[in-house]
Amino acid sequence: MKNFKRIIAAAAIILVLPSLALAHNERDNDGRAEAKIKTDLRLRLENHFRKDRHLNGTVTAVSSIGFSLQTEATTTPVTVNTVDAKIMKAFGMTITLADVHVNDKAQVTGKFDGSVFKANTVMVTPPNTHRAQGKGTITAVSGSELTVQQNNHGIVSSFTVNTNASTTVIAQNGSTTTTASLLAGVKIKVMGLWDELTNMLNALKIKIK
Repeated sequence: MKNFKRIIAAAAIILVLPSLALAHNERDNDGRAEAKIKTDLRLRLENHFRKDRHLNGTVTAVSSIGFSLQTEATTTPVTVNTVDAKIMKAFGMTITLADVHVNDKAQVTGKFDGSVFKANTVMVTPPNTHRAQGKGTITAVSGSELTVQQNNHGIVSSFTVNTNASTTVIAQNGSTTTTASLLAGVKIKVMGLWDELTNMLNALKIKIK
């Protein structure tokens, strides 16, 4: 009888051991899964803060090392440091901080360092303007203004182009030339900023075709 009881007890232990081992393995698996989740979350957070962020807004003040930017997402302006930034206007033309003014629209790429946003690139657009380009034939020249006629699928219209000392003019051979080359009858492609108040294209770059 005693031997029979010993056999029953041994059998019970044998049956219980796999369950204990399975529970232990499940705890190990749960622990590894939790550790993996924590690692993935940490890596995602690190990547989030490592990646460049983008800010869009209006310049409210300009300093010697940057400017303040009011965005829709912030109640107070963000301080933007441009010491190491490339500052551009439309079509990638490089400018300096001196060309940035209050009320300009700015698109900024960079990272936060505390409360200061350290910019890598800055794209600036004056107020009441937007990027635009057009092509056609010069029909008239009056001082710094050109009248350009375009033919858009049979619809003929004209627009006014304003040039200034900052306008880059590219000749047919790819060399840089002057606005003196912009004569009636010359075909051109213009890239610049459309002034929404004067309905005029302020030329940044003109290519002679």
